[in-house]
Amino acid sequence: MGAAGIGAGALALGVPSALPVGSAAAAPGKRVYVHGVASGDPLPDGVILWTRVTPSPDATPGSGLGEGSTLAWEMSTDQGFGSIVASGAASADAARDHTVKVDASGLAPRTTYWYRFRVTGGPAAGAVSPVGRTRTAPATDADVATVKFGVASCSNWEAGYFAAYRHLAK
Repeated sequence: MGAAGIGAGALALGVPSALPVGSAAAAPGKRVYVHGVASGDPLPDGVILWTRVTPSPDATPGSGLGEGSTLAWEMSTDQGFGSIVASGAASADAARDHTVKVDASGLAPRTTYWYRFRVTGGPAAGAVSPVGRTRTAPATDADVATVKFGVASCSNWEAGYFAAYRHLAK
């Protein structure tokens, strides 16, 4: 696989997805997934999935406030989630700043997946996250001439413009 193929897949792992498929809120106007979703640390058989739930307006990052939530996560080989290949449950509470970090494993190498989270318990029950897209790394014995990775860390999206992500994706 050429540099463009793996580079594009690896790059998508660290940037929150803006895909609208599967977005829903528990109640109209309720913003539960304010920070979106992200994925990273691609391996041939897995990736890390991440999100932060905002169960109530006072549960701002670092506040230590807000009731806990339980979540379900799903990964699919198609954007419409007709072929779920991995799923599980996780919890988000104030002690972990309402964040969820899932180590999704048992996946195929060099494969694109779509993922999402759904709040199954707590004050935001029913809320479905935006859909993210990720890609696993090539198999360890794959013939790969070059690999390019884009690296980005957490950012405060509301605090400014992040054109750097667009440039990194190109």
